[in-house]
Amino acid sequence: MKKYLVLVLTTLLLLSGCSFSFTPNQGMVKIPDEPDLVQKKARVVRVIDGDTLILAMGNQQKRVRLLLIDTPESVKPGVSVQPVAKEASDYLKESLTDQDVTYAYDLGNKQDKYGRELCYVFVEGTLVQKDLIERGYAIVRYAEAPNTTYLEELKNAEKIAKEQHFGVWGIDDYVQSKNGDESFNMKEDANK
Repeated sequence: MKKYLVLVLTTLLLLSGCSFSFTPNQGMVKIPDEPDLVQKKARVVRVIDGDTLILAMGNQQKRVRLLLIDTPESVKPGVSVQPVAKEASDYLKESLTDQDVTYAYDLGNKQDKYGRELCYVFVEGTLVQKDLIERGYAIVRYAEAPNTTYLEELKNAEKIAKEQHFGVWGIDDYVQSKNGDESFNMKEDANK
């Protein structure tokens, strides 16, 4: 019994010199927060089509391409007006012309090959790209890391629009998928 008591006391003395800490999140993986994107204020002075706007900041204007989406063509030279293009363009014109918006660049390229600014655009906290996708006026497209902050949110909205057959999703064979990338079928017979 004496040996047992000595062993217990020795162990307690040794352990009292050690410190233990318990972290409640130990073993849990923290999902990183979305990056803080710098947001700026502007006014929509013109809607070019369903995914391109002209924003004004004071005397300066920027041609902005809505990041991560594509809408059917309505003003592209050499391409006839595609189904749902007019609806997408008209919706943006009615909703955004002369409206104050907030825009933000993502972490990657700031411009596309045509010199348009690649931005997310918000109206009163609502992401315009998500609104267009939810209505079936746009598809998720041109997702290139690291310009993907809202990609999952947009894909989720697209899934619902697709299931509900909204807009472009209500036209058989109009949206085609190749290697995981979706695009609009430009063949005349698919667009009827």
